[in-house]
Amino acid sequence: MKFFKRLLWLTPVAIVVACSSMIPEDSKEDLLPNDFVLSEYLELNPDLASFQVQAKIKSNNAELLTTGAVSKEDSTDLKAFFADAAVLQELYELLGYDSYKKWTTLEEMAKINVPRTYVGGVYSESKVNLFTLVLEPFNSLDKTPEEDLSFVKNFEVDSTLIELQYSFYGEIEGRPYRYCKADENEIVRDEADPEQAFVNAKGAPDFRPNRYCKDTVSGTVYLIK
Repeated sequence: MKFFKRLLWLTPVAIVVACSSMIPEDSKEDLLPNDFVLSEYLELNPDLASFQVQAKIKSNNAELLTTGAVSKEDSTDLKAFFADAAVLQELYELLGYDSYKKWTTLEEMAKINVPRTYVGGVYSESKVNLFTLVLEPFNSLDKTPEEDLSFVKNFEVDSTLIELQYSFYGEIEGRPYRYCKADENEIVRDEADPEQAFVNAKGAPDFRPNRYCKDTVSGTVYLIK
């Protein structure tokens, strides 16, 4: 399952974490659709898991630098990471970018730009360098490239945080939370449709109280009636 796509989730994590501590466990379920399945939501919205992985790696790296276990001047770790074509390709595919562009050669891929964000099944128009802004955040200091990849593949996400993300932000963004059933491919998600979304105070579309699914074949996001 490709449940990591690099593309930042811009939700203010501190707010979600704070809210999670104030909501009783039995009340959290009331905020989710009855057929909400965490693993399916993660598969459909891989950027959410990606954010947690990056945050953990960033924290670990900062601790290593603070304790003096590694030095900023020691760039051998990153050089080895960027030189391992096999690891970078597998990471690239785990992050889901092969659906955007197939991996070719290390030299060519080091020069390309890819969409900055992927929210609710839509790529952003702005693009960033694949290596420095997409792959580098997954480089753990004081680890081999193979260990970097293993850390990403075996990372366990905070399920409560993901569930709260849908309740407080995902529904607003019109994120699909499950795959569509046979009869649910009629109305395509459309932020310009006043019956589906309105523009909130921040100038962004708000799809509440509508909910959405994603077609397994076309990848199109549809309104659940």
